[in-house]
Amino acid sequence: MSRKGSGKYPVVLAVLLGQLITPLDVGLNNTSLPTIGQSLNLGVAASGWIMGVFWLFATVFMIIAGRTGDVLGRRKIFSYGIFVFIVGSLASGFSPNYPVLLAARAVQGLGAALTSSNALALICCSFSEEQRGKALGLLAACISLGFTIGPLLGGFICSSLGWRYIFFVNIPLGLVALILCLRFVEESETEPDQSIDLLGALILLTILAPASLSLIQVSSWGWLSPYTISLFLLALVAGWVFVMHERAAAQPVIDLGLLRIPAFSLSNMATYALFISSRLALFIAPFYLQYYRDMPVYLIGLVISLTNVIPLVLLIPSGIISDRVGTTGLELFGMSSIALSLGLPLVAGSQLTMPLLIISLLLIGLGYGVFYSPNLRAVMGSVPQSGLGFAGGVTATMRNFGFLTSIGLASSVLGVWAVQRPDSPGTAFSDPGFQTAVKHAYFAAFLVALAGLAFLLLRGYLSARSAKKIDILY
Repeated sequence: MSRKGSGKYPVVLAVLLGQLITPLDVGLNNTSLPTIGQSLNLGVAASGWIMGVFWLFATVFMIIAGRTGDVLGRRKIFSYGIFVFIVGSLASGFSPNYPVLLAARAVQGLGAALTSSNALALICCSFSEEQRGKALGLLAACISLGFTIGPLLGGFICSSLGWRYIFFVNIPLGLVALILCLRFVEESETEPDQSIDLLGALILLTILAPASLSLIQVSSWGWLSPYTISLFLLALVAGWVFVMHERAAAQPVIDLGLLRIPAFSLSNMATYALFISSRLALFIAPFYLQYYRDMPVYLIGLVISLTNVIPLVLLIPSGIISDRVGTTGLELFGMSSIALSLGLPLVAGSQLTMPLLIISLLLIGLGYGVFYSPNLRAVMGSVPQSGLGFAGGVTATMRNFGFLTSIGLASSVLGVWAVQRPDSPGTAFSDPGFQTAVKHAYFAAFLVALAGLAFLLLRGYLSARSAKKIDILY
């Protein structure tokens, strides 16, 4: 597909709308989970699975969907994804009971995997190499927009119309995206001599499904639970089998040679570190503000929304700047801002003050806004045109795994260090132990952010050494 002129804008609009439905749905559901749980008479754990099953299917099928787009056509798989998501949304809204709702949410997750894995590739093909950062900034801003307006819209719809209507919001957006996609988006070059390695795809599912499930359940089971350890061991064994299979496969699901490219593998590890560290802080902050500082819920929503608005403003400019000056400096600045934001509460002494926490959250928004678009550019620019779908699937998987890991890590730390006051059951985590728990969680996120910086520095070193070798040859 080649849309480099004015005709690229309907293509971009189609892809952006098709991508918007996923983060918007996540935001809508995050706000609405308590209401859905009450309506269906569910406990907290059961309510959590309404989101958990979505993330499980969205994560597990991401890489396979990207590879399928490379082989069969990215527009085709992207369009199928929008259609599947619409079907899942309709089924969710009309679901008569909890099991049907879970099945419908799984369908939505599959649709999200099909769209998200191919959106990056379609956007990259719509712009020239010199404008790729700008293009990816648009896509990243679209994702941030969905996460920003979704919670606010979800609260309004739930309180005025009922929770079922949150699943109908994305249907008109999806239909418009589908029409635009079929009308304006040209099909990518397919590979008729290639086929999907079904056995390799099945083994890959055996890696991703246990790993994702363990991260979703680790807050309930614990990191050292036999269930958690067994699932991780299963994923590790499946990973070894997968590598052996892919080395011998004529048409592998994953080109293992791409993993040896520092700009690809280390950039994705930095993405993983970014989402663990930043999302962990954003997951904990509302609990701290409400349960320890007694902040009203509407003010908490305002603070978190402000944190999400900052990236919305910065993602496109940072992508444009990366087109001109490269990605490394922006990525290092962004990850350093994340590390600084997480380090501030650690030096706060015995009290974590409100101004310090808010400054920390704003720095997270700054770091994410500066980092993410250049990082996407580094990932997508490191692979050949034929592998863009696969690359998009991998980086989207890292994003989802980072999200899941942050929830598991935050929940585990809070569960170990925070003790609810028995004399005040209505006020959860009001004792000083909760503040200790927050600091331990921030320290864990701080270490992850430092690991992200290390990945970026190692990438720069290896790339410089490789360039030096080329100069010597010529």
